[in-house]
Amino acid sequence: MDYQILTSLAIILATLAVLSFSGVVIYSHKVTAYEGVRKILVGICILLGARAGLEAIKFSPNFSSLAMYYAAGDVVSVTLVLVALTATALGIYFDSSKANFSQLIRIIQSHKRHGLIMDAAAVYIAGIIGLLVTKPYSIVYLREFSGGRVLSIVFKQSYQLYLIPAVALIVCYAAPLVFSAAGRTKDKGLANSLRAISISWVAIGVIFVALNLFQNLGMVDMSGLLYFIFAVLFSFTALGFNKASLLAGFIEYKSQDVIGTRAASFAFSKSLNKDSGYASGKTFLLESDVAGSLETPVRDFCIEQLSLGESVFVVTNISSPLYRALSRFTDIRFCLFTQRVNRPQPGEKENEILIPQDGITTVLDVIEKVSGTTVAGRKISLVIDNLTDVFVTLGTENAQKFLRTANEFMAYHQVTVMFIVYPDGLDIKVVNWIRSLYGNILSFSARGLKPLKELD
Repeated sequence: MDYQILTSLAIILATLAVLSFSGVVIYSHKVTAYEGVRKILVGICILLGARAGLEAIKFSPNFSSLAMYYAAGDVVSVTLVLVALTATALGIYFDSSKANFSQLIRIIQSHKRHGLIMDAAAVYIAGIIGLLVTKPYSIVYLREFSGGRVLSIVFKQSYQLYLIPAVALIVCYAAPLVFSAAGRTKDKGLANSLRAISISWVAIGVIFVALNLFQNLGMVDMSGLLYFIFAVLFSFTALGFNKASLLAGFIEYKSQDVIGTRAASFAFSKSLNKDSGYASGKTFLLESDVAGSLETPVRDFCIEQLSLGESVFVVTNISSPLYRALSRFTDIRFCLFTQRVNRPQPGEKENEILIPQDGITTVLDVIEKVSGTTVAGRKISLVIDNLTDVFVTLGTENAQKFLRTANEFMAYHQVTVMFIVYPDGLDIKVVNWIRSLYGNILSFSARGLKPLKELD
C-alpha cells in the first residue's frame, strides 16, 4: 500500500473519528432546549460518516463495477444531509423543543410558506436522486490531493447544476432561519452558538461548490478532504450548540408533575411569624453551626416558593444531605458539584446538571441566565449551598468576586435567594464580611429558625 493510499485512508479515519465523537457527545446530551433537533444532529453525523466511508471504495480494484453504488451513496447522503440541516433550522426557528421528527414535519406543514418550500425541496431532491438511473457521470482517473492517481467519478456539468439549488437551500434559507432564531433568544450563549452554526452552514455550502468546481477544472479528487472539512465544521458548531443548550434546556425544563397536586405550604414564612409569601423577592443568608442540619428550613423555603408558582433552582454538592433531602422533588432543578466530571454535563435526571468541583463559572452562568428571565412566565428562586465550600475552594479573593457578581445579577432582577453558610468553617473576618452583604440573616439550630437581626 503506497503513501497516497495511506494518506487518504488516514483522512477517512480522522473524519469518522471526529464525527463519531460528536455523535456520541450529542446523543448523550439529554438536557437540551431542542430535543428533536438533538436527534437530527445525531442523524447528520451518521450520514456524513457513511459518506466519508464511501471514499474507501475508490481503492477497490473493482471500482468500475461499484461506481454506481458510489455515485448513489454520494448523492443520497449529501441530499439527505441538506434536508436534515433544513429540518434542524426549522426546528430551531419554530422553537419546537420536544418535537420528534414526525411532529416537526407537522409543525412545518402548519406554516404554509415553509411547508411549500420543504415540499418543493423534497420533490426536487427526489428528482436529483432519480436522475442517477441515467448514470450522469464518467469514470476517470483523477489526481489525489495528496499525490498519485485514483479511479473516481466526475458528474456531468449539467447534473452538477441541478445540485446548486439544493445547496442554495442551506445557504439562502436554512442558515438565515438559524441566524434569525439567534436574534430572538434571550440566552446569549445559545444565541452566539446559533450564529456560529448559521455561518458554518454558509461556509459548508460555499466550500462544497468551490471544491467541486476545482475538482472538475483541475481534475483533482478533493472528496476526502471535502468531507473532513465538513466534519470539522459541523462538529465544532454541533459542540458549540451542545454547550449552550445544556443550560438552556436545564433552565427551560418543565416537570412532568401536575402543578397543584402537592398541597401548598407556607411553613417557612410561618416559622418567621410572617405572612405567606414573605420571602419572595428577598435575599437571605442562612447560617448553621452543624453541617447537614438545614434540610428542614431549606425544604420549607423551596416548597413555599413552589407553592407561590416560582421556579426553584438549588446549587449544592451531589453528596450533600441537602440534595438527598430534596432530590425527590422533580419540580426543583439541581446544579450539582461533583468530582466525576471535568465539564458541565447532564445529570441522571432531566432536572439536574453536573458541574466540576471548581466549576463556579457555570454557577454564575446559571445565576445570570435565570436572573435575567422568567421560566414559563414564573419568577425565580435560588438556593446556593454552601458559601463555606466556595471560600475554601476558590480562596477569599475569588469567592468575594463571585458573591459580588452573583448579588449584582440577583438584586437587579429581584430574584428570591437563599445563601447557606457554616460560620465555624471560616475565619471570623470572612464571616463578618459575608454578613455585611445581607440584610436578612437567619440562624438555624436545634431550637429552630430565628433571625439574627430584624428582618426587612
